[in-house]
Amino acid sequence: MLQVTVFDQSVINEGRLHYIQSISNQSADSFTFDVSNGINQLTGLTFHFTILPKEVYVETREVVVTEGKAVTLLPSHLHIITAYYEDKIKDYLIVDPPLSGTLQSSGRQGGRKRKQLNIFSVEDLERKTVQVRSMHLHTVHVS
Repeated sequence: MLQVTVFDQSVINEGRLHYIQSISNQSADSFTFDVSNGINQLTGLTFHFTILPKEVYVETREVVVTEGKAVTLLPSHLHIITAYYEDKIKDYLIVDPPLSGTLQSSGRQGGRKRKQLNIFSVEDLERKTVQVRSMHLHTVHVS
């Protein structure tokens, strides 16, 4: 592919103008251009666009849970680093639960015991209602 500095409407109409992303994990880009009909010219126009990432990148922090205890998960433990998705992720689905403990909602809900979670929301993290609980007499590491 060549880098294009000048093109006309026919290149666009024929679908021969392509954008190739050169920096990963960027969710926006733009280019500035001038347009002319041969008589009049508009200069300094900017075309802004959003890049929809193929991947969601999540940064996690290790959580250490002492035997028989629980630790509350916080939003800082699961940080979305793909800017486009930062405010679009609503839920986390548990695919492989901890082997030596459980993920559970904290506190009692309506007199019921804490329930084991297979899904939790960003809102749950913000409300500090998601806990990792150790079930055995050793330390659980979740990362």
